[in-house]
Amino acid sequence: MKGLNFSVTRPHSNLDMACAVESVVSKLPQTKGMEFRWKVRSMLEKSKSSRPNITMKELKAVKSLRLNKEIRILQADKGNCTVVLDESKYKDKLNTLLESGVYETLPKDPTAKVERKVQKLLSKYKTTLPSDLKHRLTPYHSKPPHLYGLPKIHKADIPLRPIVSSIGSPCYALAGFLHKILSPFAGKSDSFVKNSAHFIQLLKTVNLHSQDTLVSFDIVSLSTNVPVNEVLHIIENKLHDDVTLAERSVLQVGAIMELLEVCLRTTYFQVDDKFFQQKDGMAMGNSLSPIVSNIFMEHFEKLALDSTPYKPSLWLRYVDDTFVVWPHGPERLQTFFDHLNSLRPSICFTMETESNNAISFLDVLVIREKTALATQVYRKPTHTGQYLNFNSNHPPHVKRGLIKSLHDRASTICQDRRDLVREINNLRHDLQLNGYPKGFIDSVINSKGSSRPKKEESPLCSVYIPHVKGVSEKFKRIGNRYTIRTIFHTKHTLKNSLMKTRPKRDPQQMAQCVYSILCECGRSYIGKTGRPLAVRLRKHRHNVKEGLLEKSKLAQHAYEEGHRVGWDEAKILDIESHIRYRKYKEAAHMACSANPISQPSLDFSPIWIPIISNEVTNSHRRSV
Repeated sequence: MKGLNFSVTRPHSNLDMACAVESVVSKLPQTKGMEFRWKVRSMLEKSKSSRPNITMKELKAVKSLRLNKEIRILQADKGNCTVVLDESKYKDKLNTLLESGVYETLPKDPTAKVERKVQKLLSKYKTTLPSDLKHRLTPYHSKPPHLYGLPKIHKADIPLRPIVSSIGSPCYALAGFLHKILSPFAGKSDSFVKNSAHFIQLLKTVNLHSQDTLVSFDIVSLSTNVPVNEVLHIIENKLHDDVTLAERSVLQVGAIMELLEVCLRTTYFQVDDKFFQQKDGMAMGNSLSPIVSNIFMEHFEKLALDSTPYKPSLWLRYVDDTFVVWPHGPERLQTFFDHLNSLRPSICFTMETESNNAISFLDVLVIREKTALATQVYRKPTHTGQYLNFNSNHPPHVKRGLIKSLHDRASTICQDRRDLVREINNLRHDLQLNGYPKGFIDSVINSKGSSRPKKEESPLCSVYIPHVKGVSEKFKRIGNRYTIRTIFHTKHTLKNSLMKTRPKRDPQQMAQCVYSILCECGRSYIGKTGRPLAVRLRKHRHNVKEGLLEKSKLAQHAYEEGHRVGWDEAKILDIESHIRYRKYKEAAHMACSANPISQPSLDFSPIWIPIISNEVTNSHRRSV
């Protein structure tokens, strides 16, 4: 029971650690900065590689699964479950989805056209938007959104739920910007449920009568069925009425609406080498979909409840799921259900009524007990009991946090002491199946609320490093002495290794990288770029062809020496999304290369060379 979130232990990267130190050392006095460097270097020299957390047999199995082109490994739509499908069956299910009438085929990739449209719109407001903000929102060298499907294992024939990944797409940054502007509009209605704990609080005031029925209404695929024209009109009215808008946006209502309309109507995506457009609604995966869906639902429910003669005595909603107490009998309940489904052609509700005096909502089982409502933890039929495996290469505080959150959820939801004890026993059982030692579980549960948080000095700055058991914790302790906060991130998960959801792209389309270009004399030009490598190479070629020596060290070298550049031998040495770390990695690769053609944009301390040279040399021997 490892699961797709399981992180495989890999040898730690001295280069990652060195770049993290260099990125913050300028914040320290010179003497302290050198101390920090030497302490980290000494620690790295003494540190041994972490013990593997999977066996060689398991590692070979993972490699075999990754290379197997006849299967598709995916996470289930609901429940922490891994699904393996034949590749042919997955494609058949995806084609069934694409041929459902919701989508239409596009003749070519519209990414460049959409990108120009967004650029033109942002330029229209260049005098209003701060220049740095406009730069962050303006898309360049975007990738098309891509669609994949998650198996609905709780449905007959296991259909796919369509998910559109829009990271790096033309509207991605703009959607995040607009989300912050719209976020205050959601969660304002009396029906709004924030989470399970909030739901439990709201239920405490409910008093039932004998004729009441507990009901749950759910909308089929809300995001993809929200009427875009209507929701744009709703949002525009809210923006005009919002007296606080100027506090979070420099743009006027008209400008916000123009940008929002582009984001909501850009619903194209890629599947393999084909492109499709969603005809209406919003894409599942668009960062604006949840907030816009919530805004629409607040409007819809008000319309629905104001226009029906018989109303529920309680109507609570979490996005598209509702919990209802109905006091008017089964015939009028059916009339109300028909009323909900008559208001908008695209909005289709399903209905579930209580069974054996109980009904589920979110992760809560609500039980009728005379005039009151009791609650227990509800597990869906798709629940597998799988959580983050204890042996996964995650920081200890993540594993403690998992136990604490599960325990807190049980304590909040279970009102009866016997239910709580039973739930805690279930949790212990599941966690032990996931490799958690009994003593570790007990220590977290028993320490709940017993210790006061320590007062920590405000950090001078923060560094980000991959978590590697034993090494990262030592790094953090050293950083603490200099009031530097260390933040861990996890790499090498089975999900990243096994889930094949992205279209295949030319490696030279990879961006945010450090790269090398070999000259026939044996020397290399080493550079960095946030753009796709192919774009950067075209620029280098242009500089060499046109003899723009002042713009390129590579062009200068080729011209002065009369050498031929090996464009086809260009390769990626490292991938790094953090721009400052990328600059230091560029400098490190240059420092470890024999007489590179280029010069670094930042200084890289030579004290790191002895412990990174092997790592850097190995990266020069292979392409990423």
